[in-house]
Amino acid sequence: MENADVVGKHFRGKLEECKAKHALIGDVRGMGLMQGLELVKDRKTKEPAPEAATQVMERARQNGLLIGKGGLYATRCDSHPC
Repeated sequence: MENADVVGKHFRGKLEECKAKHALIGDVRGMGLMQGLELVKDRKTKEPAPEAATQVMERARQNGLLIGKGGLYATRCDSHPC
């Protein structure tokens, strides 16, 4: 459990850095190694970006990373250990 906490905090920090660089990422959520990125068209209105989430998921798959998609509008890209 301690390792999951340490690695999860590192992972979360990197996702927060991505959020700072990319306006598409409206929020970073999760705990430990279970993390998710909420993708939005506009951070102020929080308009969902389902097309972008599909593109991110497909690009990740092409690069050998399997992530899930969730949320009410299927705009959250989730990553967690198997």
